[in-house]
Amino acid sequence: MQIDFLSQLRHVGVMLAICVDGLNETTPGGTVYLRRDGRIGVSYPQTPALVEAFSFAHDVLARVTFAAGARRATTLHPQPLELRGPQDLPRLRERAYGPLAHSIFTAHQMGGCRMSASATEGVVGPDHRVRGQDNLFVIDGSVLPTALGVNPSHTIYALAHRARPMVIDAARGA
Repeated sequence: MQIDFLSQLRHVGVMLAICVDGLNETTPGGTVYLRRDGRIGVSYPQTPALVEAFSFAHDVLARVTFAAGARRATTLHPQPLELRGPQDLPRLRERAYGPLAHSIFTAHQMGGCRMSASATEGVVGPDHRVRGQDNLFVIDGSVLPTALGVNPSHTIYALAHRARPMVIDAARGA
């Protein structure tokens, strides 16, 4: 089975849907924390709105896949559902969505070291310096207040361009 799949890999297309969370109280987003035993813990609440977004995304991506000419579409459930055409789309409603029901992965993490002009908020100041650390700068997506919902590459490039003179000045002792 795996060899057959790999031999056809040049015919495989992959799409993903970004279901943005952490924007407000109805989609709180996940947290990473340190457990009492020193190990890392992860909490990722999956609200009804997020579960509905997962289901909707599977349906839309399958429709786009078939509209593009694909002959098969496969879900990311533990027992994948293989659709052979648009006529199989109703079968998606037979599948569960939500915690442990299908694969969920993350991309473009943002907001872990939020930037703020307020001295009492945010990990990073407007000069990209970590508060209380003279020469520690954060210049990546973690300074953004939340996920953008799109690939953040250009935003991060702009942050790096903006921060460059600040880092150079710090290196020169200015």
